[in-house]
Amino acid sequence: MKRDDNRVGYIYAISAHTLWGLLPFYWRTLANVPSLEVIAHRVVWSLLFLGAICLANRSLGEILRALRSPTALVTLAITGALIASNWLVYVWAVTHGHIIEASLGYFISPLFTIALGALLLRERLSRYQLTAIALASAAVLYRIVAEGVFPWIGVVLAVSLSMYSFLRKRLPVSSLTGLSVETLLLLPLALGYLSIGVARGTSHFSLEHSSTMGLLMLTGVCTSLPLLFFVRAGQLLPLSTLGILQYLSPSLQFLSALGFFGESLSATTLVSFSFIWLAIVLYLAGDQLSRRGRERHGVKN
Repeated sequence: MKRDDNRVGYIYAISAHTLWGLLPFYWRTLANVPSLEVIAHRVVWSLLFLGAICLANRSLGEILRALRSPTALVTLAITGALIASNWLVYVWAVTHGHIIEASLGYFISPLFTIALGALLLRERLSRYQLTAIALASAAVLYRIVAEGVFPWIGVVLAVSLSMYSFLRKRLPVSSLTGLSVETLLLLPLALGYLSIGVARGTSHFSLEHSSTMGLLMLTGVCTSLPLLFFVRAGQLLPLSTLGILQYLSPSLQFLSALGFFGESLSATTLVSFSFIWLAIVLYLAGDQLSRRGRERHGVKN
């Protein structure tokens, strides 16, 4: 059963990160829409999409139970705020030509997740893992010293996604229920913002912008589907394994930024990425050596 769970978890994780890695192509089509408006529409259309799935699965009872649980409600309010901030920063970064900076954050995020597991879940770290975390930290510090600018995009994306993953893993609710409640809690803010835009005549959701209107409606599917996959993977896989698989989406983002969107790679950025890529290689090498050691001693994963 555990082997089957791992296999399913890998499928969910790879699907989620492949979709996330390709999303810059979609968000670029909405570059003319303010990021906050895009996020507000993500909330509204995600809730409609999730609501349809909940009705089909007859899972409204589980959502009501989560809403009546103070612990679940508070936790999902926090995770909702975390994922909304992640959405906002990422969409802004993509539509303003900072895809490489965003990919930096998602490269750091797995290592931050590993460190979080060690600090809060007392997961043991090898010297390879500790060195990898130190190198990732050095990459951020180097950017600060060399450019005199804090890489806030990457750090916010890394911290918000890692904390989101950690909190959701500890909460005993399904991925569909959790995401539905998170979105429901964000709905008043989203509707309030969109109402102000309509009143001021600045809304992009109108028949005059029919193509943009259609793209905004699709944000629900583009948002919910990979996130549902990601949360489900987090419930089936250990944090360390989930962290490794997270390298897929920033790799796709990084390549698309250089190959399709014409972003340049400065010497400072290249050095920072070199630190992080070395950290990834060290972590993977350490993990492989650890697995071989367990196999030699007859210890199951």
